[in-house]
Amino acid sequence: MLSLLIAWLASAAPSLAQVTPADSTPGESGVAAPAESDPATPADAEANGASSALVLTATQVVPANPGPETLCRLRVLLENQGERAASALRFTVAVDGIPLAVYDRQLFVETLPPGEVTRVDLFNFWTSEIDRPPPADGSLEVEVTLEEARYLLRDVAEDGTEILTLQEPVPGLPTSLSLSVPLTPEG
Repeated sequence: MLSLLIAWLASAAPSLAQVTPADSTPGESGVAAPAESDPATPADAEANGASSALVLTATQVVPANPGPETLCRLRVLLENQGERAASALRFTVAVDGIPLAVYDRQLFVETLPPGEVTRVDLFNFWTSEIDRPPPADGSLEVEVTLEEARYLLRDVAEDGTEILTLQEPVPGLPTSLSLSVPLTPEG
């Protein structure tokens, strides 16, 4: 049953975005992109999941210097250093130490092909909310953690239908990256 659901999701809702670092440029589709934050990258690969086949290589918030009450895009780059595809990604995201509830029951059915870097667009977030006022120090701390993922087996049925089957969990997770986003003062 799960294989059918994943097969349906894969055909009905294509991948959010799969790009290589060379393809991840601002202003895609000829539209001026908002300023982007410098992506957080792991300073120490071993401390950031190098024991796992999946490595969270960058976290990016757009715009780079948002103001109060600003909606921000969040995306990550994941490198699959293994020999098997992975999917069923479960993330947690904390903004200024407060976990965002939208991730509590969400799996991202994004295929991470072996040997590739894949961009995964996560949920947008606001720089401040009722339970999270703007930070006094003027910098928003965003932490993204890949909590869990599963290996994925791709097969093709006789009628040509692609069948995706989740397998065992990818070992070596979780892996995290943090990013400090400077806020533009209200003016």
